[in-house]
Amino acid sequence: MRGATITTYVAGSQAQRMIVMGPVACTAMNNTTLSYDWTLENGMIIYPVAVEDPGALRDCLDAAYADLFEAAGAGDG
Repeated sequence: MRGATITTYVAGSQAQRMIVMGPVACTAMNNTTLSYDWTLENGMIIYPVAVEDPGALRDCLDAAYADLFEAAGAGDG
């Protein structure tokens, strides 16, 4: 997940990290991922009626990201 390849600034100050929040209107779930400054940020918003077991969803996403990092040669992530 490639994000900004240059240092970014907001009102003259260097951004220290990105806080990821995707659009939520009329969605059951939003999962947004962004990289910045050698970090990988993931923000998720879920509608609890649509996702009955958010813990299981989290576990599946953890496993999927671990697989992604392993495939990329990133070790434990």
